[in-house]
Amino acid sequence: MKKRYLIITILLLQLFVIRCLELKAETSDDNEKYCPDPAITALIASNPAIVEEKIKIAMSKVLNNPATLTIDITYKDDESTKLGIFEKVMINTSRGNIEGLILDKADVEFLNIQIDTKKLIEKEKLEPVEINDIFMNVTIKEEDLNTFLSEKSKSIKVSKPKIDLRKNVMELSGSTKYGILRADFFASGKLSVKNKQEIWFHSNLIKLNRMTMPRSFVGMLIKKINPVLNLKSFPFKLNLKSINILPGIIEFTSEKSDNGK
Repeated sequence: MKKRYLIITILLLQLFVIRCLELKAETSDDNEKYCPDPAITALIASNPAIVEEKIKIAMSKVLNNPATLTIDITYKDDESTKLGIFEKVMINTSRGNIEGLILDKADVEFLNIQIDTKKLIEKEKLEPVEINDIFMNVTIKEEDLNTFLSEKSKSIKVSKPKIDLRKNVMELSGSTKYGILRADFFASGKLSVKNKQEIWFHSNLIKLNRMTMPRSFVGMLIKKINPVLNLKSFPFKLNLKSINILPGIIEFTSEKSDNGK
């Protein structure tokens, strides 16, 4: 039951970090092989504004036509622009939809980035070739999270799942099978960042049919599910900075930096 609950938390980050951005980090060998298409380079040279236009279209597709979407590019020089190299790319969006999950607000900042211009122009797909730094901030509302859970209830085998977000506490309730019986459950706990790349769940209360479970049982569950998320497996290196649970909202902050910070 707890494991099912935490799978949803994993999905929240993975959907945004992996699927929303659809960024596939290239290996160093792949980067060495990358060479901008001369025809695309010439097209960008004649119409530099097409880059921002295509990035906006690409992100609009990924986010399923969000309520707002702004792109702000800090250019280096004309030569760099033709090659898809930029000092900074800022993406700010609200009410984007990722497979039924609404991101109330999402801000992404890419520093010193080179974009695959051929894929951007021809396929309207944002795929970095090289990135020095990525910073992300995501806000999800409790009501949107519960709508998402309701739609996924069959696949996670939990009936009437409901999450309550309180200050520094996440609570989940619902009904699931426990052995051969169907039981109502309640779980309460916190999320924390460990080693900059792992999310750990710390439960202080688990109940089945309103009965508090023994510490040994809780410990067994926690041992199986932690770490909830390990960013080492992500296609690019991100360091989790913070997970803030506030009344009615949850905030994720992550970063990828080549300077070791």
